[in-house]
Amino acid sequence: MQLILSLCVSTATPVSILHELVWHRNYEAIQFLIDRGIDMTIKDYRWNATAQGWARYAANDEKTAQWLEKAERQREQ
Repeated sequence: MQLILSLCVSTATPVSILHELVWHRNYEAIQFLIDRGIDMTIKDYRWNATAQGWARYAANDEKTAQWLEKAERQREQ
């Protein structure tokens, strides 16, 4: 899958589409990308954080952070 970058409007930071979807809590689109093998280890340029980090610390969405962590672990098996 190609790396797709966008500019997060709220932070003006270049991020992956997964980061952007986490920020906007678009769960259906997040699952779509996970199912298609998006790289969940991509880090943003400003904070050096994964989408999981954004879920946990920027969006204060622990449920999504745990979901992303579980999805990444399952992929590694």
